[in-house]
Amino acid sequence: MRYVVGLFLVGLAVGGVGGATDPAAECLEAYERKPYDAAFEPCKRAANEGDIIAQFYLGTMHRYGEGVPKDKVKAVEWYSKAAEQGHAEAQNTLGVMYRDGEGVSKENAKAAEWFTKAAEQGHAMAQNTLGVMCDQGTGVPKDNAKAVEWYSKAAKQGHAEAQFNLGQNYRQGEGVSKDMKKAVEWYTKSANQGYITAQHNLSLMYGNGKGVRKDYVQALFWSSLAALGGNEDATRTTKFLLARMKKKQVAEARRTAKEWLDKYNAAKNGD
Repeated sequence: MRYVVGLFLVGLAVGGVGGATDPAAECLEAYERKPYDAAFEPCKRAANEGDIIAQFYLGTMHRYGEGVPKDKVKAVEWYSKAAEQGHAEAQNTLGVMYRDGEGVSKENAKAAEWFTKAAEQGHAMAQNTLGVMCDQGTGVPKDNAKAVEWYSKAAKQGHAEAQFNLGQNYRQGEGVSKDMKKAVEWYTKSANQGYITAQHNLSLMYGNGKGVRKDYVQALFWSSLAALGGNEDATRTTKFLLARMKKKQVAEARRTAKEWLDKYNAAKNGD
């Protein structure tokens, strides 16, 4: 996933942009304006002068072939320069590239190092990824309690997947005392952001009365949303519930699901 939008203002602060002839200013302005090939030369000049944002942009241009031939190795080189100067997004991106073997040999321990640097700066995606690595013992010693710590940091920032993961740990009692109510709380936060697996899990919690009063209407409401998102398990859950519910209950669940979708889509489209 790419995080380039909005870095222009950050670049102004970090790069010390001055007049129009400043390579850092040219880089940032050209990159935001597009086409990318016009941004390459000023970005390269600024990056060679040590501008942290230009280095990140140059890494992104090489990674995705924006204005230059795609070159993952060069992308790693430029991301590394920015990351070593403390650029959190570059650190997170390096973590992804080491984890996935993108432009470098796959190396989970190295990935964890970069994710940790980004996570310690408050990068929510890195915090969640580091939580997953701690849960699985990938690149770091397996430590469910540490995973919960990282999930919690990201979840409190509104990271939907981290909220779901935290719900999972509370439901299963991994790294934290089992707490079904807490699981429902975090599933709900994630589900309301459109995270499909959380929606289905929340449906199961309502359907089975785990951490919440049993409520087939709520169960169908959430399973319907997850099914619309393509979750096959949710489709089966929906069929199971429909066979056991009254028409009035089904109508209520469908009405609330439509209302939720309308609000969600309006917010997503900025209406």
